[in-house]
Amino acid sequence: MNIFNERLFFFFLMIGATFLQAQNDGNATYSVEFDFGLSRTLHYHRPISVTQCYEACIPLEQKARKAYNANLSIYRNLSASNSIKLGLGWSEYRFWERGKASPGDTSLLPYETTRAISYYDISVGYRHTFKKMAHLYPFVETEMMLELPVDRSFAVNPYGIANKTRVGLLVPASGKWDVVFDAFYKTGIINYSSLSFTDAYIPYGYGIQIGLNRSI
Repeated sequence: MNIFNERLFFFFLMIGATFLQAQNDGNATYSVEFDFGLSRTLHYHRPISVTQCYEACIPLEQKARKAYNANLSIYRNLSASNSIKLGLGWSEYRFWERGKASPGDTSLLPYETTRAISYYDISVGYRHTFKKMAHLYPFVETEMMLELPVDRSFAVNPYGIANKTRVGLLVPASGKWDVVFDAFYKTGIINYSSLSFTDAYIPYGYGIQIGLNRSI
């Protein structure tokens, strides 16, 4: 385990310990939030191969495509403005690819395809909520995500690490319910590729989310 991964492990451990400690804090309050998002995803250093080719395959062009994500999180409110989160989710990185591939001989034939790589994720993060403005509560949030591939047929590592930044609004609905709207940018911060002879595959995505938050 390198120094970066050790620091990340202790970061996740610290957030988890904070949640466990909250069980004995009678003043702690919580909220649960479900978010669903739509984004456009791609990666840096393109074109790059993320598939295991038994014969030659050469990607020539790659473009962003529409992808989805869903997350369920619990927030512990440290104060009226600050909270930390622990979440579970699912997301995908999707992109269109054009290239040439061998059918099993020395020839190379053109192809076009859309690739979708899905991940489960565990996230920890921090949210700052600003003072009320015209019945709305603006917020900013950042989180670290440990991403685990759903389909190991792609040439990706057993895990990836990403950062996600959100800027949004909490809109009071009724009782303890708030509607959540936000825009986000998410980027991998390590190499996701398991192919040592390629450039680093570092995916990213940007989009919007809508959600529901309930205080408990």
